[in-house]
Amino acid sequence: MVWGDVTADLRKIYQDAKDEGIWLLEFMGESGKSFAAFAGTIAKAEALEAKLGTELDLAQLTFADCVEIEELDAHAGGGTTREEACRKAIENLKLALAQAS
Repeated sequence: MVWGDVTADLRKIYQDAKDEGIWLLEFMGESGKSFAAFAGTIAKAEALEAKLGTELDLAQLTFADCVEIEELDAHAGGGTTREEACRKAIENLKLALAQAS
């Protein structure tokens, strides 16, 4: 698969995430054979925007931003496909949210 390919499954993952108030951001490993994704809640991103007084462009965040900006509370997932990485990131986010409640 080429980085730019968007499968029907990936579209569904993104749509379901959006419907659940979750944002996703993907990264590809240097080899092109591994992928990482971060998932966070749109509500926390909006709260950070309000705190900063400016709109965040989540698509412009770096891998390091996702790790270091604690207010985003982003959770990572990895895999050999984009779909696997996104699913794992969402799963890890949901697990963390369940543990926090």
